[in-house]
Parts: sequence; structure tokens; C-alpha cells
Amino acid sequence: MIRRCRDWPKPSRTRLFLLNLVPIEKVEGLVHRLGTVTYEGGVSTRALNAPFPTTPGSTIQPGAERVIIAGRQAKCDVRMERARPDEITRATRAVSRFIDYQILRGAGLTDQEKLVGLEAALAGDQVITNVTNGAVLDLDKFDALLDAVEDQGAGRFVVMNRKTARQLKQELVTDAGGASFADLTGVVGEYEGVKLMVAGKDHNGDELLPFTETCGTSEVTCSAYGFAPGPDSEERSGFKILMATNGIQLINEGIRDSQYVDTVEVAFGRALYHPRCAARLKGISAGS
Repeated sequence: MIRRCRDWPKPSRTRLFLLNLVPIEKVEGLVHRLGTVTYEGGVSTRALNAPFPTTPGSTIQPGAERVIIAGRQAKCDVRMERARPDEITRATRAVSRFIDYQILRGAGLTDQEKLVGLEAALAGDQVITNVTNGAVLDLDKFDALLDAVEDQGAGRFVVMNRKTARQLKQELVTDAGGASFADLTGVVGEYEGVKLMVAGKDHNGDELLPFTETCGTSEVTCSAYGFAPGPDSEERSGFKILMATNGIQLINEGIRDSQYVDTVEVAFGRALYHPRCAARLKGISAGS
């Protein structure tokens, strides 16, 4: 029996589930054809009874995004039937974290069964370097990350690991010229209208955004990501998660070797419909 999984785990500040933050756009098949805007502008004026001057308008580039199939089995002995829903919940949570990992760090350039994550997909002005050979977070560079992401009508988010979040808090306290006890113990959940999310673990239990990236001569840096989803009501806008029309499924495979076998499966991808709907800040080190 196959049914849809309706109740996905909700995000917390230390456990990111992009499925609950980014609108889902339904697609057919495993390749999604799309057009992305590479230039916006070219607005001009004209005189009465005169044509508009020749100026460039929006440029739409053809493209395609891969949709991959992911899933995890939940197994439970028939003598422990009451634990079966808990196993399904754990499988659902693992699949959620796998989606987060693939969208941010997927190695699709070298593995056709993976997505091309934002780490590899972003380039040019959408990649800001904190410090060439890595250093603790620079507030000016964090501001540059925010400036590189243009609101698409549904707000903006920044995703970072715990240490980077603490560095940001310390930078803000220093910049403000001191802090109260509440400042030191509180949580920075928003900065300049941008919601801040702390990425926890991935599907394997490792840090989702670890200090393992190379930047210049340093091999112990990490990245923070900013993104702007498009409105749920507006297709082909901003940053969207792609998902097959049959959605997220729970497949009850029956009993095998005295175990209930259930599979949580989803076909998903991601799309960047605007050149400034996502950006990366790289070269952040853990510090001392």
C-alpha cells in the first residue's frame, strides 16, 4: 500500500528542514525544464508617437534541473508493532535531512544520482569570500551576503552552523558596544529582517555545514548560505524545491523475515529562478 506522508517534522533553530521553509513546486519526470532570468532592467521612456529606444530587457536562459529519487526503509519486528510508527518517523526525519544536505552540498557534478548543491552551483557575485585563507566571521562580509540575496516576495533566510551563529552574535554585541545578560544568553533569530537558521545534523548524524571546506590555504572552513524563496502562489519564482506530483510517499512493503518493512520515498530537486535568489559566504573558520 502506498500513501502520502503528510506530517513532516517541523524545523527548529538547530534542525533545518528546508521542506518547511521553501515552497514546493510540483513537476513531472526526473528532469525539470526551466527558464531563469539572467538580466532584469532595460526600462526606458518614449516620446508621444515615438517608439521605445532599443534597450535590453529581461534575458531568459533555458535550463534544466535534475530530480532525484531518495528513500529510507523503516524496519520493525512484528513483535514490536507499537514501535512501528516511531521507526517511520525516524525514517521521515532522515529523508528530510537528506533533502537539506543535497540542496546545500549535493555532489551532482560528479554523481548523476545526486543534486548539484548550492555549494557547487553558485558562482560569480553570488559567492562572497569571508577572508581569503579563512577566518572568523566578518560582519561586513555577512552584510554582503544579505545584500547579494534579493527578496522574491516570501522573505529571506540565512543558514549557518552553530559556531558561525555564535560568531555572528559576538560581532553584533561588539558592534553595539557591549551587552546585557539577556543579550549574551538570548538567541539571534533575525538580523535586518532576515531569518537566521542554524543547521544541525545531516542524515548520517554529521554536521550539515562542517568546517571541512578549502578556502585559499585553509582546509578547515565552512560556508553560510542565504536564499529567498518565491511565493507559494507564484510558480517559477525565486528559490523553490521541486517535487514529483505524487509527493512524499510511505510505501508499506509488508512483512519480510518477521519484520514490518516500510519505505519513505520522495523524488525531489531544487530550482533557482532568479540570479539573486541565493548566495554563499565561504571562508569562515571556527576560530580559537
